[in-house]
Amino acid sequence: AYVSYALGAAPTAIGHAQRALALATTLGDQRLAGQVQATLGQALAAAARYDEALPHLDAAIAIKRGHRSGAGSPVTVQ
Repeated sequence: AYVSYALGAAPTAIGHAQRALALATTLGDQRLAGQVQATLGQALAAAARYDEALPHLDAAIAIKRGHRSGAGSPVTVQ
């Protein structure tokens, strides 16, 4: 999703990010969901869909703040 956004292909990025967000949510990966929310919000804003972008950007910020404060589960590598 981010590559499409970076290349200026906002509609493609939006579609990829929506699918990635659904997968991250299904997997319960809050940190990944936060990153995808940020990318989705950026892509929506690039497509001038501001009313849709803001909730995703707000959610991404909230998730990032929660993890920065030490809340949530640590990331482990197996």
